[in-house]
Amino acid sequence: MNRKNISCSIILVFAGLVSLNLQATVMRQINAVPGGVVVLPLPINKKPVRASYRGKRVMILKKDDQWVAVVGIPLYVKPGTQSVAIFYKRKKRRSIEFFVKYKKYKTQYITLKNKRKVNPYKNDMKRILNDIKTIKAAFKNWQKKRKVELYFEPPVTGRFTGTYGSRRYFNKQPRKPHSGMDIAAPLGTPVKASAKGIVINTGDYFFNGNTVIVDHGQGLMTLYCHLNSIDVRVGDKLKQGQPLGTVGKTGRATGPHLHWSVYLNRTSVDPALFIKKKYTRHINH
Repeated sequence: MNRKNISCSIILVFAGLVSLNLQATVMRQINAVPGGVVVLPLPINKKPVRASYRGKRVMILKKDDQWVAVVGIPLYVKPGTQSVAIFYKRKKRRSIEFFVKYKKYKTQYITLKNKRKVNPYKNDMKRILNDIKTIKAAFKNWQKKRKVELYFEPPVTGRFTGTYGSRRYFNKQPRKPHSGMDIAAPLGTPVKASAKGIVINTGDYFFNGNTVIVDHGQGLMTLYCHLNSIDVRVGDKLKQGQPLGTVGKTGRATGPHLHWSVYLNRTSVDPALFIKKKYTRHINH
């Protein structure tokens, strides 16, 4: 399949605000990017057993009369052709291809007084590795849900200070790209659930500080970090806008702010893509 045909197979790519209005976007051609999300119509218009991308389960939704796969693209994916596997009953397997286009993200330089948060001590590494293991295990959770809310509200009122995908340097040392969005707000400002969901993890982690993870269904999750207080427990069912904690500066933070991440099929994607349009005008992207 050539690139032109691959690109034409994409019905919709998230480009600011998620929309599943397929009738209005049929044959609309927009390229996918690392850290983005694509919505792909399924090759057989009936509900499959499951879908998979890069070995991870993918969200499947029905809009009007069309079944679609909603796929998060990792930041590390290089430009080129990608494939989603669709599995039907009786071992039928189909695939959908789409083309990922290069995107340049900003560079951010951060100075930390606590040098230990840049170069952890040897005895810190055991805790860090355990943190990573625990958080990854949470992201493996799969909540079956027929309808999933894809329109989010910002979890806190404040100033957007750090955008998703930024190439980051801490004390002039290169580190992994930013996996979320930073929102600066006064210490103790309430942090609210972006959408309804279930709390599946809370904890105090070396880099993330006080953290809450909320599962919204079918692999869509939100992560709230650097909290001053955590006001929910694992298993709590939250409504959109319900408080879950307060803004803090725990973990690796230069001051009071919320680090907010969105995960889809166990990969971080750009949170700005899910925010309701009326909130996006203040995002410097």
